[in-house]
Amino acid sequence: MMVYALRACLLAITLSGLVMTGGCSPITIVEQRAAIVIETLVAAAQVCGVVLSILEIRADHDLMAGQERTIRTARGELARSIRQQFAQWHLTPAEQDVGFLALKGLDVAEIADLRGSTPGTVRAQFARIYAKAGVSGRA
Repeated sequence: MMVYALRACLLAITLSGLVMTGGCSPITIVEQRAAIVIETLVAAAQVCGVVLSILEIRADHDLMAGQERTIRTARGELARSIRQQFAQWHLTPAEQDVGFLALKGLDVAEIADLRGSTPGTVRAQFARIYAKAGVSGRA
């Protein structure tokens, strides 16, 4: 689409150059009519360029909206899958909170601060999560 808009703009510039080079010599009626036709073509080419640009912007907007919907769907599926796994491990609500925060990349101190608990409590919750998941650590 952008190529068409550029072509329309180049056509408009070319045609406007033809009008500008008319010079100061006396213009006959035929030349006046030709100039009017050229100016009309220039205006039409500019309108085409604007319309094509608008269409391209709309297409880009629609594409981005579709991508955002896909991302939201994927996030929802991931969260649902994580909740299912936490349910299979029989994690308590507190352990689930700690697990989600850990998955987001927060460390023990940050999780403790967010939850209003001590780092020791968070480490104990991690230990219970690891035991229920059957793993030895966060790595």
